[in-house]
Amino acid sequence: MLFLFPGLSRRARTALERPRANSPSDAASHPWVSFGMELTNVLFWFAGFVALGVFLSRLLFCRGTVCAAAQADTVFSALLFATWGSTVALVAKDVFKSGIPRRAAPAMAPPMKETMA
Repeated sequence: MLFLFPGLSRRARTALERPRANSPSDAASHPWVSFGMELTNVLFWFAGFVALGVFLSRLLFCRGTVCAAAQADTVFSALLFATWGSTVALVAKDVFKSGIPRRAAPAMAPPMKETMA
């Protein structure tokens, strides 16, 4: 990547090459927000495929390829719900194991020394 920017100073190049420290501000999102959004999406997916299954079961006339495709879609949605639910369980395990991230206290500067000039 550095060959794209030949005019970078030495300090800028070393800053790009050096790995960054892991801190909560470096994360893409807060883990609890991510978990909440995934859980909400899974619950809405569950409600959607259950509603589709109930709708298809109450139809008086359900024959042909369109109805078969809708029934297959309901089964496929249930399979996707199971796999997506397992990934949410893995995220929940990770979130509850790690806890709430805390920011580290800033490092204090060393005390200044008095010099005689």
